[in-house]
Amino acid sequence: MQKWIALAAVAGLLMIAACDTADTENPTVSIVFPADGATVNKGDILIKAVATDNKGVSKVEFSIGGTLMGTDNNGAADTFQYTWTDTAAQVVGHDYDFVAKAYDAAENTKTSTTVTITIAGGGGGSGPTHHSGVIPANETWYPSGNPHILDNDVYTGDNVTLTIMPGCYVQFSADVELYTGYSNPGSIIAVGTADSMITFTSLSDTVPGFWDNIGFHSNTISTARMSYCKVEFGGKTASDHGTIQVSGCNIKFDHNTVRRSGDYGVRVESNGYFADFSNNTITGCTKYPVNVQAEHVRTLGAGNTLTGNTKDGIDVDGGAISTTGTWLSHGVPYVIDGDAYVQDDATLTIEAGCTIALNTDVEFYSGYTSPGSIIAVGTATSPITFTSFVDTVPGIWEALSFYGNTISTARLSYCVIERAGGSGREGAVLVSGCRIKMDNCTVRQNALYGVYCENDGYFDDFSNNTITTSGEYPVRIDADKARTLGAGNVLTGNTNDGILVHGGNVATTGTWLNHGVPYVAEGDVYVSDETSNPVLTIAAGTTVEMKPQKEFYVGYSHPGGLIADGTAGQITFTSSVNPPSAGDWDRISFCSNSISSQCKLKNCKVEYAGYDGRGNIYIDDCAPEVTGDSIGHSSEYGIYLDGDTLNLPDPAQLRADNTFYDNASGDIREP
Repeated sequence: MQKWIALAAVAGLLMIAACDTADTENPTVSIVFPADGATVNKGDILIKAVATDNKGVSKVEFSIGGTLMGTDNNGAADTFQYTWTDTAAQVVGHDYDFVAKAYDAAENTKTSTTVTITIAGGGGGSGPTHHSGVIPANETWYPSGNPHILDNDVYTGDNVTLTIMPGCYVQFSADVELYTGYSNPGSIIAVGTADSMITFTSLSDTVPGFWDNIGFHSNTISTARMSYCKVEFGGKTASDHGTIQVSGCNIKFDHNTVRRSGDYGVRVESNGYFADFSNNTITGCTKYPVNVQAEHVRTLGAGNTLTGNTKDGIDVDGGAISTTGTWLSHGVPYVIDGDAYVQDDATLTIEAGCTIALNTDVEFYSGYTSPGSIIAVGTATSPITFTSFVDTVPGIWEALSFYGNTISTARLSYCVIERAGGSGREGAVLVSGCRIKMDNCTVRQNALYGVYCENDGYFDDFSNNTITTSGEYPVRIDADKARTLGAGNVLTGNTNDGILVHGGNVATTGTWLNHGVPYVAEGDVYVSDETSNPVLTIAAGTTVEMKPQKEFYVGYSHPGGLIADGTAGQITFTSSVNPPSAGDWDRISFCSNSISSQCKLKNCKVEYAGYDGRGNIYIDDCAPEVTGDSIGHSSEYGIYLDGDTLNLPDPAQLRADNTFYDNASGDIREP
């Protein structure tokens, strides 16, 4: 009998164990009081959580800032609670994160979402202290007067400084402002500490925009400062103010938290700026965390967190940048609302990792009316991006432009430039009448040209760039400056893959490198100069396409040379028309001022010329080396010789050294 009882007991235990093992469902738990974002008076703080489970909740643990503070094992009606009574650990103005963790009998657990509260002044103060209207003489607010309540607008009188001490708790009535320096000199100094912050909050509501702003206006004394402050629920909606308004003056602003603004977090206008702006957190704003003019972006310092807003970014009003400085990377884009330009001998440096997002029809440029420079040097892992803000369509914004007064320090390195070319701007990057460095950049998705050089604009370095998905050619450049296009560039994937050469005189000795796409000459190209005696070299493997009726000539009015040696890879001179026809373009001409020893066509293909009634190659009173060439599809002669025979190559030798085909008037015209 005892054996059967023992067996039954064992079976019962096994059944209980089996039931516990089968319970894999987690409980649910959420903190229901206080509300997330609430401001709670210092003192005994009650925290309530509701927890449920299919088989019952055994306990709920309460943690603050990751530290277990207490446990409730006896919740009533699924409600568990803990009272935080350690007032010594409750720092006025600080945020504290609470979580609740529920357990069931099978040790399944669930942790609630975090609830953050702010500690207010609480007991110990003699307040409330009410404030309204002008402060006529220097005044100090102490935490002993907490809470300080602003019933109406409060502002400093003539040469008055308001000092707000650490631990103060300031509450604003609806639509109320606190400001200084509007009509008379004045200052507000609100400097808390990490352990005793100053809080500026609403009187009776937690809706963003309940009150207006803390304003620093044009007569503000430069002693003004906010440090270790928490500012919340300001930025009256649709007032076009920030919760913090800095207008026509400078202040220090550091280690502050601005949150839940109904407008901007911080708005800076009328040439307002910061003597210090660092280690601030701006979040939960209806608009951008910061609005500032282009000239004063440089005054935004390091260590700021600007995320969690409806629009994460630094809203830049545009305008002149006349002071040398750096735009730091804050982890959010600079959103440029109007043209921004560098002038007055200033240099703007853009830090690696920055994103510049330009609104519709906006241009970013330097050196237009006076000297200026833009230096944007990213890295392979932290590039600088210039892009559109409102759309992904090519041509939304205008261009990143460098004009004639640009200082030669200007540089783009490890940058991405995309979706530009709007409002009639030819290129995403415009280089006009100046020189810059551009290396390791990607230019893409642009409405017209990727890089557009004009007025003898050129490069001190142009290497390892990728230009793709352009609506026109990847590069357009003047003939004399094509030599400044360096090595390692990828120029494919565009509507027209090629380097569009504007034409004109090549007056400087140099080489057109082979970039894997043709040079397309849209105008006559000629090589000559009375002092420099230039020699243009065409690299092996290069293709030169000539637009209809255009000529490539050497030594017409002054000395010059052309060396096209295709021994290491055939060089081609041909028509840009597709499909090509005999006589599309004019000719290659070696004129009487050609430097014969510096004129060579070796292992080249020359075809589809002869438009002017002469031939593919025209030689006048000079003796270039023409050997190993394929010369054909001319509407006239293959080679047209002119002038004194004593100064010309031997026709028989030309026939022997070259291959001729399909030339309408014959292989060689002899004088």
